[in-house]
Amino acid sequence: MQFTTLAPTSRPGALRRPPMAAAPAAALPAAPAKADPAALFDAVCEVVREACVTRRFDHVVEAARTALPHCDVGSPRQSLMRVLASATPAAPGAPGEGRLWLLQRLDGAKVGIVRLRDDGEVAGAEHPNEARWSLRGHHVVFNSPEGQPTTAFTLAGEFEGKRVLLGLFMDSKTVHVLSEVDCLYTKLRHLDPELVGPFGGMLQAGQLQPALPAQPAVLLAAPRTGSHLLLNLLNSSGRVFFDAELMNLVTISVFGENLKPEEAGALYALRANDPVSFLKVMLSRSHHTDARRLDDVAVRGFKLFPHQSHDAFDWVLGEPSMRVVHLYRENLLAEYSSLLVAYAEGHWVGGPASLKSRRIPFQAERFQRFVDTKRQYLDDVRGKLANRGGDVIEIEYSAFSRQTVNQVLAFLLKSPSDADLNALGLNRQLNERVIDRFDNPDDVKRCLEAMGLERWAGVEQPEVTGF
Repeated sequence: MQFTTLAPTSRPGALRRPPMAAAPAAALPAAPAKADPAALFDAVCEVVREACVTRRFDHVVEAARTALPHCDVGSPRQSLMRVLASATPAAPGAPGEGRLWLLQRLDGAKVGIVRLRDDGEVAGAEHPNEARWSLRGHHVVFNSPEGQPTTAFTLAGEFEGKRVLLGLFMDSKTVHVLSEVDCLYTKLRHLDPELVGPFGGMLQAGQLQPALPAQPAVLLAAPRTGSHLLLNLLNSSGRVFFDAELMNLVTISVFGENLKPEEAGALYALRANDPVSFLKVMLSRSHHTDARRLDDVAVRGFKLFPHQSHDAFDWVLGEPSMRVVHLYRENLLAEYSSLLVAYAEGHWVGGPASLKSRRIPFQAERFQRFVDTKRQYLDDVRGKLANRGGDVIEIEYSAFSRQTVNQVLAFLLKSPSDADLNALGLNRQLNERVIDRFDNPDDVKRCLEAMGLERWAGVEQPEVTGF
C-alpha cells in the first residue's frame, strides 16, 4: 500500500511524487492539418445528410472518421463521432418496446432518452415532433401527434452489438441519431413510473450485481475543502471522469447536475436500500446526462464525504481496486469561515461573488471545538486509509497547481500526465486574508496566537491560474 502526500513544499511533509488518426473519408476531402473545425463539421454534416438520402452508411462512417480528430476531447460530439466511425451497416427492423434509445442531433446534442412503445407512442419524447412512431417498410419514422412524418431513419447500423439509426428531420438539414442504450443505470432511471414502487419494494441488498469499471476511484473530502474545484480540474483533462456527491443527503449529484427524484426512476430507492450497488450502477453507466459516452474513459470515480454514508465509506476502504484521492484543508480557520458563510447563504459550490456583505462573528470556544473535532476526524480517516489494501494519494487545498493536479492524474491513470487543465468556470475563493472574513478580527488574532496558529490568519489561495 502506498500513501502519497501532496502538500505545499514550504510546510513539513513536502511534496513526494507518486511513481509514475483515422483514414480520410472517400466521400469527403481529407482535412488539412489546420482545418477550421466548424467549417469541417459543416462539410461532414452535408455528407451525412446526403448519405441519409442515398442510404450509403459507408459514407457516414468515413465522414465521422474525418471529423473525429477535430472534436473537443470528452465532448458528446466526440462520443457520437467515435460510435459512427466504428459502426457497421445493419438491416433495419422493428425496434421492440424493451429497448431504450438515446436520441441526439449529429452535433452530439442530446434530445432525450426514449422508448418506442408497441402502440406507437414515443415514451420520453419532449417535443411533439417525436410524439409517435411507425414503420415505413422496415424503417422507423417519427410522426407528429397528427400523423405527419417528421424524421425518417433511413440508415441502420450496429456498434458493439447495439443498434444505431440515422435519419433526416423534415427540414432536410437536421440529422437525428438513435443509439440503443442498455446499461443498468439507464434502465433503472427510465423505468416506467408505475413500476418504481413495486420494483423498489421487492429489491434486496446485493440483488443487483453491476460490474465495477476497470479503474474505479473516489475523491474523499469534506465540505468546503475545495473538492468541487479539484473535481473540475481532474475532469477537464478528458482522461478521467468523476461525478459529484452521489451520496449527498438531499440529492443525487452527478457531474454538473442534480437528478430530480421525479426524473430518476428507481435510483433513489436503490440508493436508500443498497448504497454500494447504487454506486456501482452509477460508476458503470455508459453515458453521462449530456450524452457523452463514458465507456472509453480510463478512470471512473465519484466524490464522497464520509459522513454521507458509512456503508459507502466502508466499501471504499475494503475495495482493493479503488484508488483513493484524499483532499484536506490545512487552514481550518479558512474552512470554518467558509462553512459558516455557506450555511448562512446556501452557497455550496465554488467561492461566493463577495464576502464584503457577509462578515462572520467569531466565537473562540466554538472555533476551538471545530478544530478539535476536525483533527479527530482527520486522524480517524487517515488511520483507516493507512490500513486499507489499496493505494492512496493525499493533496492539500492550497497545494493545487498544474503540477500537483497532474500528479494526482498520474496516480489515477498509473502513467505520467502533463494535461492542460481548467476549472470549468468555477468561481474561486476570494484572494483575501482569512482573518478579514470576521467582523471581530482582534478576537480571531488572540485565539490564533493562543493556539500557535497565527499563519491561518493570512491569505490562503491555491494556484488556479496557468493551468
